[in-house]
Order: sequence, then structure tokens, then C-alpha cells
Amino acid sequence: MKRIPPALALLAFSACFASADRVLLRNKNVVEGRFVRKTADSVTLESFDGSFTVNYADIQRWTKEKSTYEIYGERLSRLKEGDTDAVYALAKWCRDRRLWAQAKPLLESALKAKPGHKEATRDLGLANEALEEAWKASLVPLTVLIGIKQDLTKEEIAKLAGEVKAAGAKCASATHGALYFAEIVLTDQNAEGHLVYDSGFTGTPNGSWCIPMGTGNWRARVIFHELGHALLDLDDEYKGAGFGANTGET
Repeated sequence: MKRIPPALALLAFSACFASADRVLLRNKNVVEGRFVRKTADSVTLESFDGSFTVNYADIQRWTKEKSTYEIYGERLSRLKEGDTDAVYALAKWCRDRRLWAQAKPLLESALKAKPGHKEATRDLGLANEALEEAWKASLVPLTVLIGIKQDLTKEEIAKLAGEVKAAGAKCASATHGALYFAEIVLTDQNAEGHLVYDSGFTGTPNGSWCIPMGTGNWRARVIFHELGHALLDLDDEYKGAGFGANTGET
């Protein structure tokens, strides 16, 4: 029975692909992947970047042909335990196509079997560098504007800022560092900003800009939630919650 190296078992499991699809969109972009499901007006494909849905109205041509995604899956499934040369060969194939996320675990597996493998060591360095650059390019710095209705002392403003910083930590943690608060601007005697602190406000924060917040709800968790509305235009996803809330049961 064919066996897959343990380090690659998870990848192999996710790489059992059926025939692939190549879709030319009307905007001339090309997408390819494995057919997953279809509805009355769209089709969902699976690729290296996950699943994505394409509306039929946006498709100019749809052909069945072997994609890079499918070829990778086939080659991965054929790897045999202990065949370091084959593992490195597939890693090089991924490297040549700049599939760095797929190349990295293969290179690490090859180096685990042969720690002195010079080419694999070099290529792993290239993969790590490329992935680091891609990660940096994906970062989204956010500027948070906080209006403070009253004239507060420096100590009081610092206390408010502390909760905003804590909300920023939650944001960075939730997005694995992709979204982070690059700058926080608090201005007292000002009723403009993403959020507006008002010591006399006792209601429920509501809105998409200049969201009023009082002493009772000026906490990192609530600030994080409300900035989702003000910064990212996110809707509430629970019943009867005010701004953008859905009307379903969840």
C-alpha cells in the first residue's frame, strides 16, 4: 500500500482533487481550481487560496483542463515515504511557480531527512523570504480617530487611550497581525471621530461614524466591536442589535 510521509500527510489529505476547471471572466481575469458546488446563478471553485464563488454572469468561457492546483495534488499524492529526492523535486516545481506556501513544508521535510541538502537550504531561505514579503504586503494599518466630547485631563485621556490600545491588541490577535492600529488620535472637546466618548452618554452605541459611547461601555471589547462598524463597515450578525443587525434568529 502506498504510504505518504507523515510530515506531508495533512497536505496529501487536502490534495485529493477531482478534475479542475479554468474560468475566463469577462474582465479578462483567469481563475482556476476544482469544482466544489453550484447554485442557480453561481459556481464555487477551490484553489490554493481557498474556495471562491463566481457568478455565471461574469464568466466568458469555462473549460475543463488540468490546472496547477490539480497537478500539484497528483504529484503530492504520489510521493513515497523516504523518497527525499522526489520531495525536493516537487518543492522545486512549486518554487518555479512561486507556490511558496506549498514549497516550504516540502523543503522542510527534505531537510529533515537530509540536513545538509544545500539546494533545499537555499530554496527554504527563498521561500521564507517570499512568504515574509507577502505577509508584510498583506498588512493593513488603521488610523483610529476618537472624539471626546468633554474637556478631560491628560490622565483621563490616557485612561481612555489604554482601552483603545487594548482593543487594538484584540484586532491584531484576531487577524494574526494583518489588521493593526498604526495610529490612535484622541481629541477632547470634539464630537467627531470613528467613536465619540461622552461621559454623559448612557445609551447603547449605535451607528457607523461618530458612534457615541459612554463610561459604561468604554471597554476594549466594546470598542473593538464598534470600530468594526466605523473602520471596516461590518454589520452586526445577531438579531435586533441596532446598526446593520440582521433580522434572523442568530
